[in-house]
Parts: sequence; C-alpha cells; structure tokens
Amino acid sequence: MPVRDGVLSRREWLAAAAAAVAPLPSAVGAQQAGPGARPGATRFQIACMTYVYRAFPLQRSLERIAKAGYRFVAWGTEHEEEPGRRVPVLAPSAPAAEAARLARRCCSPRFTRSTRTGWRC
Repeated sequence: MPVRDGVLSRREWLAAAAAAVAPLPSAVGAQQAGPGARPGATRFQIACMTYVYRAFPLQRSLERIAKAGYRFVAWGTEHEEEPGRRVPVLAPSAPAAEAARLARRCCSPRFTRSTRTGWRC
C-alpha cells in the first residue's frame, strides 16, 4: 500500500482496516450460527414489513407476505381495514394480551417465530 508523504488516503485506510479485522472471529456470528453452519457464519432473518401493504387490511398483507416466500414478518403501524378507515396494528395503549393476540394471528406454518421480537405461537 503506497503511502504518500506519510498519509494514507481514506480508501487506503479503509482497505487496511478491513484487511486487519477480516480474519477475526465474529462473536455475533458464533452465537447465531446453527448446526452445520460454518463457525463464525451469521444467520440473518430476512423479514418483510406489513407497512408496504398499509393500503390493505392486515390479513391480506400477511397472506401476500407469506405467498412471497418470507418466513418472518414485521408489523407496520396501521392498515386500511375498510376504505377510508386506517386502524393501528397495535395501539400504544393496548394491553399485552392484545399484542399476544396479534402475534398469534401472524402464526402460521408459513411464518417462523422471530428470535428478535421473541413472540411465541
């Protein structure tokens, strides 16, 4: 790596920093790797958020997301359950039982419990 006047360019510094940490094991990857995975491999949970379908009822959003092949779902803030009537997916003042009911609604053979949100089917 050429050093001009004792100063590295930003690009040269980033390349050197990346090369220095690349061989180090990833603590996060080691914790999340499942059986048969390479040591240090990170397993990501790719989800689709219902927000992109906010113009439709929540149930339709869940069906479309599952049909698209996603195993994980993230809730948007509100959905249009009827034309002109937006309804919060989960109101800020909702009791825990309502959150559990919403989680069960998202449970199907197509969706898997997310370890990040921690809800159980």
